[in-house]
Amino acid sequence: MKLRSTRKISLTLIMTAGVGLATYQSAAAVTLYSITNLGTLGGEVSGAYGINDKGQVVGQSSITNGEPRAFVWSEGIGMRNLGVLDNGYNCAALNINNIGQVVGSSYINSGVSRAFLWTESTPIRDLGTPSIGSEAWGINDAGQVVGDLFDPTNGQSRAFLWTESGGTQNLGTLGGNIRSAAFDINNAGQVVGFANTANEQTRAFLWTESKGLKNLGTLGYYSFATGINDVGQVVGDSDSTDVPTRAFLWSESTGMINLGTLGADNSYSYSYAINNAGQVVGNSIFNISNAGATQHAFVWEKGTMFDLNNLLSPDSGWTVFEARGINNVGQIVGTGSLDGKVRAVLLSPIPNSKPIPESNSVLGTLAFAALGVAHCKHKHLKLQSRQN
Repeated sequence: MKLRSTRKISLTLIMTAGVGLATYQSAAAVTLYSITNLGTLGGEVSGAYGINDKGQVVGQSSITNGEPRAFVWSEGIGMRNLGVLDNGYNCAALNINNIGQVVGSSYINSGVSRAFLWTESTPIRDLGTPSIGSEAWGINDAGQVVGDLFDPTNGQSRAFLWTESGGTQNLGTLGGNIRSAAFDINNAGQVVGFANTANEQTRAFLWTESKGLKNLGTLGYYSFATGINDVGQVVGDSDSTDVPTRAFLWSESTGMINLGTLGADNSYSYSYAINNAGQVVGNSIFNISNAGATQHAFVWEKGTMFDLNNLLSPDSGWTVFEARGINNVGQIVGTGSLDGKVRAVLLSPIPNSKPIPESNSVLGTLAFAALGVAHCKHKHLKLQSRQN
């Protein structure tokens, strides 16, 4: 079962909650977390996609009329609507640096998305990237922005690097003619993403100014790189011929390592971000059946993947099904459900917390049902969908 090929993007990530049993892992040496509901911009749904070391969070929320808008959330201020480009619609904030600069994409009236940059002192603005459409996925503390340029008429896309002084640089492909996209950049200027090879196979890449694109290999079939820390460790996901998609961690010394899943061999996992301590966050899909599947957020560290729901207070009532960002303080952002309401959430480590013992408690099972707001669950599916 190739679950990756069946999931639609169309700016949906939200699931509906049912009831089911989940497999618990011991929390013997892992910090527990408090959880904060970040609310909405007046609508019914929100999801968080990025966080900086100051605890500022970005993501997407519906407004009162149901349209999606980009937001930035700060402690004491709450959630702020960043607006849209060109009186457009469907706007999402995808990343934020430690200076508070925000990047993302906004659909304009012509029906294509455009990469944007927002700062505290300037309103949301188009980066002015070439081609018909663009999206900005990552930004570092120097204000360097990465994303993809795309042409929906032919399905082609190219990874780009943008700077205020130099404009847009096309990073090319690994020899292929169809696709590449850049999803993250660290403070050393290293860029990660995916690109097609000469025979149009999809491979995770690491780009540096001196060496260009480097093929990071796979666990057997395709691979996508979605995050990088300042140490140069890369995370993403890869498929193989014998097992479903798996989250991976790559470094120069170890190559690509399979991080496993929260379930059995037919389960899936996807990683999105890594901090400088080597903590990885993402989500795992397991208990797969014709009736649906269970999706839970995870944090991976020191060789073990932990279900984040096991690291919350047992009476919190939350089911966190996706973790999209982690900062160097260890705070995690993503999306969860409480009393049937889907919200952006912030998980903060509890100092000197005592681990929750292993349990057979019942957790939520998530059936795949789109609610029509929030951003794509897996970054690469957006690019893949343009060719379908």
